[in-house]
Amino acid sequence: MNKNILFIATYFPPDSGVSPKINYKTAQLLKSLGNNVYVLTKKKFKIEDNSYNINEFETFFFFSYNETIIRFFVPFLRFIKTPPVSTNFFYVKSIVKISKKIIKNKKIDIIYSVFGTGNEHEASYRLKKIFPHIIWISEYQDPWINYNLIYLKYFDKYANKLYKNYILKKFNKIYFNHINSSDYILVETPLHENKLKNLIIENNNIKNKNIEKIKLNLIGYCGENKEIVINNYEENEYYKFIKENFKIKNIPLIIFTGSTYSGYDYILEAFINILIELFKENYKFYFFSFGNNHFDHYIKKLIKNSEDKNCPKNDENNEKNINKILNFNLNFNNIFNIYTFPFIEHKKLLKILTLFDFGLTVIMKEYKENINSKLYEYAYFQIPILSISPEDGSMAYLINKYKIGYILSYEKDKMKENLKEILTSFYKNQCLKISNETSELFKKENLFNFPLKN
Repeated sequence: MNKNILFIATYFPPDSGVSPKINYKTAQLLKSLGNNVYVLTKKKFKIEDNSYNINEFETFFFFSYNETIIRFFVPFLRFIKTPPVSTNFFYVKSIVKISKKIIKNKKIDIIYSVFGTGNEHEASYRLKKIFPHIIWISEYQDPWINYNLIYLKYFDKYANKLYKNYILKKFNKIYFNHINSSDYILVETPLHENKLKNLIIENNNIKNKNIEKIKLNLIGYCGENKEIVINNYEENEYYKFIKENFKIKNIPLIIFTGSTYSGYDYILEAFINILIELFKENYKFYFFSFGNNHFDHYIKKLIKNSEDKNCPKNDENNEKNINKILNFNLNFNNIFNIYTFPFIEHKKLLKILTLFDFGLTVIMKEYKENINSKLYEYAYFQIPILSISPEDGSMAYLINKYKIGYILSYEKDKMKENLKEILTSFYKNQCLKISNETSELFKKENLFNFPLKN
């Protein structure tokens, strides 16, 4: 194929987190198809994750001083009841300026922009106007397809009606420009695909022929091969702690990993309260949370010994105090078989996943199109998913289609009944099991849908 691709993504290693990892894997896949890939990303001032070989790409950087200035004023703008200012567009001029040089010097054939109605797509839209012969592929990562919905919630709280309508009209215009100008549009969930297609059909400003260029591009698992994790990864302190103390036949281990937005708090607390009720009704399980401060604080409120001198303080809840954390969990934080741990290195977490029987994910009711990227990781590691998510959402669509887990209700009594049935099935060895064939489907390279691949 031998195309020269300019890959524009704000989030890219050595940044940590899910998005940089997904973008890195996408760039690798584009390169594996025989393309020359040039990465343009935000200038990094801190190395957060050095586990990637980013030298395999020729990388360029953009930067904006305006972002720093605006971020300083955002709290004051909220105080005087104006909506939060998005810093997304402060990189656009920098991206366009640098991209123009790259396009000319590297003879770029394709621009591949990642994320949403922010700087990457807006800059690519302007570049497309300057270089109309270049193919532009725009990838809309979750949750940016719902950008207007997210902003509407902010504006309802902070802005007057006239200003809110003005901003939404402005964003809609930008949104439509991107859709009309992209040669291909990649979306990561089936509901996003349908949502965009319906938007095109219903809106006269968008050309109907654009329906054909919308492609479903599921994110997929982007980490290390599970056989390598199982056989070669070191047994870290957390892995040994869980294996030695809790890996007991016919007692399921449930894991929840990562942080959540404030809107999830009530869902997580309801889930914990149900686990406590089930524990009191003699249902056996062990629940572990990694990297969620809200879980940590909530559990410490519930247990009688939370003020004990052995309890790690909030600023101590990190890997430097690992022995204190493990001892506290074993000796005090065990009243309801619920255990909380800090953020840990993802490489360590992958090894720990090999011990677990269920993985919990949460999606808010309002965002039924969204997919929690842990779905791919759990499915690939053959861990059945417990998903608190809408029954008509994207999570439910994938879980039911591939038979990789269970949907839990938001309603407390129904959620409790869901969990009772699942735990009872597990005790009887009748729980669903994810086959090797199914798990392999969820690797990024198996789901990657590059429009020009063939």
